Amino acid sequence: MKKAIVIVALLALAQLAHAAPAFQLEMNPIFSCEPALFCPLFSYPQGYQLLMNVEAVGTDAFPATDYTGTVVFTSTDPSAVIVPSSHTIAASDHGVTSVAVRFYRHGLQTLTGTDAANHLSGSAGVSIDVHSLIDVHSLPTITRAGDLSGAWYDPYISGQGMMLDVVPNGDGSANVFGAWFTFTEVGMILEAYPVWFSFQGKMASLNEGGTILDVYATPGGNFDAGPAVSAKLIGRATLQFYDCSSAQFAVSMGSDYLNRRSLDFFTAGGSMYLQRLSAEAGCNNASPPTPSARGFSGTWYDPSTSGQGLLFDVSATNGGWLFGGWFTFSSDIYGGFQWFTLQGPFPLAGNEADVPVYVAKTESFLSTKSPPNGETSTHQIGTAHILFKSCTDAELDFSLQDGVKATGSIPLKRLTPVPDDCR
Repeated sequence: MKKAIVIVALLALAQLAHAAPAFQLEMNPIFSCEPALFCPLFSYPQGYQLLMNVEAVGTDAFPATDYTGTVVFTSTDPSAVIVPSSHTIAASDHGVTSVAVRFYRHGLQTLTGTDAANHLSGSAGVSIDVHSLIDVHSLPTITRAGDLSGAWYDPYISGQGMMLDVVPNGDGSANVFGAWFTFTEVGMILEAYPVWFSFQGKMASLNEGGTILDVYATPGGNFDAGPAVSAKLIGRATLQFYDCSSAQFAVSMGSDYLNRRSLDFFTAGGSMYLQRLSAEAGCNNASPPTPSARGFSGTWYDPSTSGQGLLFDVSATNGGWLFGGWFTFSSDIYGGFQWFTLQGPFPLAGNEADVPVYVAKTESFLSTKSPPNGETSTHQIGTAHILFKSCTDAELDFSLQDGVKATGSIPLKRLTPVPDDCR
């Protein structure tokens, strides 16, 4: 079966350079233009991050999941930033991958993918406005570690969100690590189940406020027990901060971790317009950081059970508040993933507190459906005591009921560098 590489751009019509006439390309939107940009006629500001799918299809217009080959990406814009610049689609990719691009030359620009060995190519075009992304938005000026770190969520997506750990490197760049808690899709027979993913990448320029991330799934672990498990690369995402309290996350995953309709491979994609959950003063504050419990925020884990862990956000909200995401496993859930949230008062001058532990009522992947009859999207299933012994060591004691029924203690080590405001 003849195959062709098809690059589908967001809100842009793709054009195949070497496809049989029988092919007809359709738009496959991964995310729409951020509302504040008012993008007319598929036009985007200079520097805007576009996430595109790359998919192999046959002459029958069905996905060619057995395709393998190396695709090299080029652009009509010599200053474009393309990540990755080439990619080998392996058998495990099922004919699907994704690529992120920033265009800086205004006018109609094209991204082309070419598999020279198999004589295949495809392209996608978008219009780039003369205005830059910096002209449109007041992008953050990052002066302190953790300025953009914390809990973020889309208010239109029920009971789902992510924890970010953004660590400046001192040279204008920053490392980004995060965990995203969501659900599988609702299947024809099976219900949706909890699932979580991790992601990481490097923000080359804090002034541009954006980065391209690798997305991972970590299957096969056990709740609060070994052995350590490894993450598997399953997709790519873009994260763009627009200011200190709003951002956009777009993702494309060629993975069966979300598909419960059948065992068939498929591509999942979507976007979230994120808001910061905690009420911080803002990341444009150039004053020196004041040491407080805020510095306990970050990524923590038990090295003996690597592959699972917690991300904490300690903020000045309500006079002192802790929000935590606990990313772990459960043998009682189809797929084996489980996640909880911890949230409650935390003394800014202290180092420990008792906080409730919550579990979300099951929705589906990026669902905007609200809980029925005024119900909340989460309910408490236990309590936890968190003690930060130092900026690098902590301990979590927990008691869970309501189906989980587990008690224990987890010694924690900080995974990412110690922030400036940790005392």
